[in-house]
Amino acid sequence: MGKKDKQQKKRVRQLGKILEFEDLSEFEQYLKDEREDNELTHSHARIQYIPPFVLAASHNDPEKVKDSQNRKNKKFVRHLHQHVEKHLLKEIQASSGLDLHFGKPETLEDFDTITWKYTDDQCLESDEGKFKVQVVVKCNSDGAAIDVSYDAIPMEDVAVHL
Repeated sequence: MGKKDKQQKKRVRQLGKILEFEDLSEFEQYLKDEREDNELTHSHARIQYIPPFVLAASHNDPEKVKDSQNRKNKKFVRHLHQHVEKHLLKEIQASSGLDLHFGKPETLEDFDTITWKYTDDQCLESDEGKFKVQVVVKCNSDGAAIDVSYDAIPMEDVAVHL
């Protein structure tokens, strides 16, 4: 096993049936692979990363990210929401190959965190059955890293998760 294989193995962890990624491109590749294998019905993945607009401001050095880039900074929250709506959701749609229509998100706010919950209300179909897609984006006051959870929920489980 080469050095690159070991690094890639470390970045993707499997928790039960939930895969965790540290890189956005690996997450997108996972969605493409699931689409090609036609296994989108039971896809569950999480990714934690620093948004590109934050990295660009720190010259692509995560160590130089300002402490003020977090949930308590209104400018950060505004730019993060734009990033999610204009880039992340479109990249998820393109990578998965699904015709996703996320409406306005359900927003949950408290002192330390803000969470946007995007749900595609239409019923999607694959060879494995019908399902719905839900994307949850969460940022907190600890730093600039955001948590994104992608869940394809089979229709029999929809009433439990939503």
